[in-house]
Amino acid sequence: MKVAGKGVLWVLFGLLAGWSASAALAQDAYPNKLIRWVLPFSPGSGQDTLARQIAPKLTERIGQPIYIDNKAGAGGVIGFEHIAKAAPDGYQIMMGNNSMLILAAVRPTPYDPLKDFAPVMLLGTGSSMIIIHGSVPANNLAEFIAHSKANPGRLNYSSPAVGTFGHLATELFMMQTGANMVHIPHKGIVAALNGLIAGDVQFLQGVAEPALPHVKSGKLRALASAGTKRAPLYPDVPSLAELGYKDFNATLWYGLFVPAGTRAEIISRLGTEVARVLNEPGSREDALKRGIEIATSTPEQLGAMMKSEMATWQNVIKAGGIRLE
Repeated sequence: MKVAGKGVLWVLFGLLAGWSASAALAQDAYPNKLIRWVLPFSPGSGQDTLARQIAPKLTERIGQPIYIDNKAGAGGVIGFEHIAKAAPDGYQIMMGNNSMLILAAVRPTPYDPLKDFAPVMLLGTGSSMIIIHGSVPANNLAEFIAHSKANPGRLNYSSPAVGTFGHLATELFMMQTGANMVHIPHKGIVAALNGLIAGDVQFLQGVAEPALPHVKSGKLRALASAGTKRAPLYPDVPSLAELGYKDFNATLWYGLFVPAGTRAEIISRLGTEVARVLNEPGSREDALKRGIEIATSTPEQLGAMMKSEMATWQNVIKAGGIRLE
């Protein structure tokens, strides 16, 4: 009986070892099915086109399909909330941007941008340009600031909506330069840009690419890149840092995220493979056509950047008394 008992124990040990090995192999097999890439933005946006540029090449590298799932709505909240509540298994990933921080800073949201997501890596940055209507009597930034101070309350600026990146970035601009303008919110970036083109407003701080043909035609005038360096699409336009505003940085960024709690091995695999895709020949050139500069980071670097930027937007909101209606 004792021998039989030992035999049973050996069988059990063997089964346990086999199960443990199978579990380890299953974990190492990631990914072994379709990955859903959630974009909290509309199809055709710069973020959307960047994801669609990356997805097919990523599929080739990992051997599994990448399904692009646009979950736009409520300024991005619908998509952000979806990933915040998704299983942390690596099969639902998300592209995030400044909006995920701004929305949470300006009003209660069903997600915490610093706790509910695990950063994977930075994917790229986009230049936010300071653009005015061609009728404004200012040929450079200094002349525009002086003109706005001399005409308080008479110049208007547009944004896609209250509480958006364009809104808060312009409030930050006014705080640091002393410019004086009135906010005229619109329904989306297209409407905000059209308002500037029509001359209904005189100022817009927004994405570089859509305004470029209107700047080239002379209808609009680009005064500065609202970041630390010049925008590739506007090589002759100085940055705010060049003009003396070294603490001002309103650069658009796009990052890759997974739900909080996702295993470190999965985050590492995703980051490694996506970085390889972004470093392939032609990737940077393709992204640049959309006004996006490829820029990568570690998860820790992206997380630190988010914490710092979140504090900036909270200060802007408090100083400007900004509230969503």
